[in-house]
Order: sequence, then C-alpha cells, then structure tokens
Amino acid sequence: MHGFIWPSWPARQSTANPRFRHRQSRPVLRAMTGASILLGLPIKTSSQKSAAELVGSNCRYVEAAVCVLRAEAPQLLADVYAGREPLLSAAAKVRRRANLIIAYREASSEDRAAAGAIIGVDNVFDEMIAPAL
Repeated sequence: MHGFIWPSWPARQSTANPRFRHRQSRPVLRAMTGASILLGLPIKTSSQKSAAELVGSNCRYVEAAVCVLRAEAPQLLADVYAGREPLLSAAAKVRRRANLIIAYREASSEDRAAAGAIIGVDNVFDEMIAPAL
C-alpha cells in the first residue's frame, strides 16, 4: 500500500471562537472595562492573567506596566506613552527602583531605623538624598 494512511476517525472540529473566552465575549469585556474606567468604577480582578484579558493585553505587558507605574518616574512614563521607550525595556530599567520604593513604603519605622543603622546615615545621605538634590 502506498501513500498516506488516513485515520478512520473524523478530524476534530474546533468550536473555539477567538472572540470568546470562558463563555464571555472579549470585545464586550474590553468595552465594559473601558466604561468602568470612564465612570470611575472599581475593577477587581483575581489575577494578573484576568487583568490582562480584561484589557486585551498579556501578562508580561501588564507586569511591565505595573513595574513602570510603581517606579514613579514621570519622564519615563511619558516616554513609554509616546512610544520613545518600549514598555518592556523601561520596566527592566526601573524594576529594582520599583522594588526599593515598595519595600521602603511597606517597612515599619523600626525596620527603616534598622536599615539606616546597617547602611549608615552617611551612605543613605550620600547615595540617596544628595544625588536627588
């Protein structure tokens, strides 16, 4: 016998519609998210993945956007919005800064005092305060 051997079962028909996920219309989901933002309504999600789906993005971009926003760098944010700086590279540049800001804000006054004693007051001033002046 020559040629291909075809399976005896029928090929599986894909019933998946890319416009739907978990029985919800993706365009409607994005429109409702936009309307909620416009009306100032809170949007709660259970995960980064569901947040990405709400806005038609992906987890990697949402994570990068969170990082850039948490770094509180207005000029970098303006460059990202204007397309002068790619989002992923901007997040890579400021990831440690964002983590430092988060850690500082989450630390108690005792933790901050201990960090100041360990790092040294002169180092904190010379390396953090003086360059910002």
